[in-house]
Amino acid sequence: MDAWHAGEIAVQERIGVRRQADRLTQLLKREIPTVAHDFLRAQPWVIVAARTTEGTVWVAQLTAEPGFLEIPDPRHLRIRTWPPAEDPITPTLCPGAELGLLVLEPESRRRMRINGRIAACDGDILLRTEQVYANCPKYIQARRWTLTPQAAGLETSPGTVLTKRQQEWIAMADTFFIGSTHAQAGTDASHRGGNPGFVEVRNGTTLRWPDFAGNNMFNTLGNINVDAHTGLLFVDFEHGHQLQLTGNAVVLWETPEITRYPGAQRLIEFTLTQVVETRHASALTWELLEHSPFNP
Repeated sequence: MDAWHAGEIAVQERIGVRRQADRLTQLLKREIPTVAHDFLRAQPWVIVAARTTEGTVWVAQLTAEPGFLEIPDPRHLRIRTWPPAEDPITPTLCPGAELGLLVLEPESRRRMRINGRIAACDGDILLRTEQVYANCPKYIQARRWTLTPQAAGLETSPGTVLTKRQQEWIAMADTFFIGSTHAQAGTDASHRGGNPGFVEVRNGTTLRWPDFAGNNMFNTLGNINVDAHTGLLFVDFEHGHQLQLTGNAVVLWETPEITRYPGAQRLIEFTLTQVVETRHASALTWELLEHSPFNP
């Protein structure tokens, strides 16, 4: 397994952190470490990114009672739940498909990324792992979850332009999840966080946000560097609703507008092609405990 693909290397070299990134290769494993088993079993959700046959990327949240993530052996993760048929990610989940997973525990600010390929779909999703590693706690807002039965059915609204209410939702978000892809390295799911308002809604199809100092791997930016297809997921943590966007992203390396974004090292601009809003998407609700001390 090559640690970095050409897109990641190009970004690391452009920013001048190539040597630092190479020191991190020891963190990248194929196997799920034993020390992570209890962490995975304790989670009520997982963030999943997948790519359609047309190349578009979608991000979804899968939720269930803790224990739905199982580790039958070090190279496999079994997911004992399934997204609803209405979710745009559902048609992508078939044997051979590449998945990017982010397992996030907001209360402790721990997170783990697991990328791989679906080995079987037999009522569950069995993922064969290709890349496993833990991330730093930066920009994660501390939240405590509650899992309650869903009283209302799903209400799904697709579109190609953000409504005024959806724009207001995004403009007040302190967290979102991003999926990106690479033809050989596969699909990746990641987290972005900041103070409320860190995502700028420029119009009904365009978003912009700052890219803060991170772990120097540049998985997401490396993917975008070679494939603009990107998916975003915004979660209404209080009510269990979600907003899924798919489109194209570009890195704005040098722009005088960067001074308007505290802490930004560069900017990312995203143009959506489709949006799906789902009311009552999850039985999870979250209580905000504290914003991240790393937020600019």
